[in-house]
Amino acid sequence: MVAAPAGMALAQTTAPAPSTTAGTAATGARADYDAAVKQADADYKAASAKCDGMKDNAKDVCKAEAKRDRDVAKAQAEARRDGTQKAMAKAEKTKADRDYDVAKEMCDDKKGNDKDVCKKDAKAAHEKALTAAKVDKAAATGSRSVCTRTMSALRFCASCARP
Repeated sequence: MVAAPAGMALAQTTAPAPSTTAGTAATGARADYDAAVKQADADYKAASAKCDGMKDNAKDVCKAEAKRDRDVAKAQAEARRDGTQKAMAKAEKTKADRDYDVAKEMCDDKKGNDKDVCKKDAKAAHEKALTAAKVDKAAATGSRSVCTRTMSALRFCASCARP
């Protein structure tokens, strides 16, 4: 045994036991998820309160944005908790759906042809985002059926690794 100089301590020569086990890591992920969900709900409440002072379609757009932000935050928290590509693809789909809801509400401010074009553009953006989410999900699950169905929408399917 070696004596340490005064005021100094010797470092341990054995490695300490791991501080987290699989059970505590899962508990930590669950705690992070619960905290993210609580934060998303609190943010939604605050955003909804701001919307209450608005009128007409501005209020509808504000509420749709608040709902989108909450739902996307929850879906992303779930994806981080699960840690799978499938969960990430589900979060992407949720984001695409909620972005579409907001875009449709924004289109309600327009009239005539402008409104029609706005809704058509929103639908096209939604379908493009959904296609990307489907391809990501197919890559995660190894499914080629989604890949072949979306080939007309995409020139290259990354999950199938073929042009």
